[in-house]
Amino acid sequence: MSENREITNTVGRLVVTLEIESGVLKKFRYAEGCDAISFSLTKADLAGVQSIGRQAFFCCSSLTSIEIPEGVTDIGDEAFWYCISLTSIVIPNSVTSIDNCTFFDCSSLTSIEIPNSVISIGGRAFIGCGSLASIMIPN
Repeated sequence: MSENREITNTVGRLVVTLEIESGVLKKFRYAEGCDAISFSLTKADLAGVQSIGRQAFFCCSSLTSIEIPEGVTDIGDEAFWYCISLTSIVIPNSVTSIDNCTFFDCSSLTSIEIPNSVISIGGRAFIGCGSLASIMIPN
């Protein structure tokens, strides 16, 4: 089952559409003329998503923050590659893996907390994150 979920910004303007297929967030598409409009994603925006797929937000340069909902178990390869405006991400305790190059070139990301549930972090997951001052990894 495939769904196209429309996401609006704080003033109600359509900014992106998310393609979700069988619980997997496959990709985003900017609405026409909206690639320079900053937006955030909340848990409600991502309700029902179980996995963030490979390159789901590839080159999504206007995404500033994301709250991943409980129930998501995997963040795929290159999921947030070149999300240069991403400053904040909340990862729930349901996530067990962060795959290869997940946050590649997220140059505005300043800190991240990895929950206890994560058992694997892929290679080069944070390469190019020049503003990243801290990564909190539990015992």
